[in-house]
Amino acid sequence: WCKHAVSKMRQAPSNCDVIAVGGKQLDLRLYSLNEKKQIWKAKNVRNDWLNMPVPVWVSDMDFFKEEKDGNTSSSYHKLVVGTGYSEIRIYDTRAGQKPVHFYKLPNAENNDKPPFMSVCASEDGKSVFAGDTQGRVLRVDVGTGKVISKYKSFTGSVRRLQVHPTLHNVLLSISIDRILRVHHIETRKLLMRMYLKQRLNTMEVY
Repeated sequence: WCKHAVSKMRQAPSNCDVIAVGGKQLDLRLYSLNEKKQIWKAKNVRNDWLNMPVPVWVSDMDFFKEEKDGNTSSSYHKLVVGTGYSEIRIYDTRAGQKPVHFYKLPNAENNDKPPFMSVCASEDGKSVFAGDTQGRVLRVDVGTGKVISKYKSFTGSVRRLQVHPTLHNVLLSISIDRILRVHHIETRKLLMRMYLKQRLNTMEVY
């Protein structure tokens, strides 16, 4: 289906027929497994001040919780994308192919742009979480791009973030230091820390 290598793939939680894929030089795309075809494709943001295309590197994505309303006859998809250039992109398939929000979040401490290796959406859809290769874990307001919270105690690259499926005020994470961490989202308190022995790249809590 894709000419470029796929770095990340996610299945829509409300529709197992739909998957999202992306990678380096491969912008976000949605495919139907049953129809075996592409059903939506993202377009890049406008060119930079030199009129050069902004580079694309989708390192992770997550679906927001989808809602049905009386004005929508079919389901839609809203996603957050983290890039290899410390960017957060928010897409809503109802609003077209370009991001509805686009934020650059470099590391202010060293002026670096570490890749966001994991992103996930909050339960209420008002914020997103992003973890990068330098151990930053940020909670970002969807509408403004403002960093609401920073979560600490990480060492090395953060490989997976997930809001607990039933305890919506709990954020789980794994990082390259082989530790599973559980944070309280609002207070930022570290609730649990468990050494996992193996260097994990992903996890899924049901």
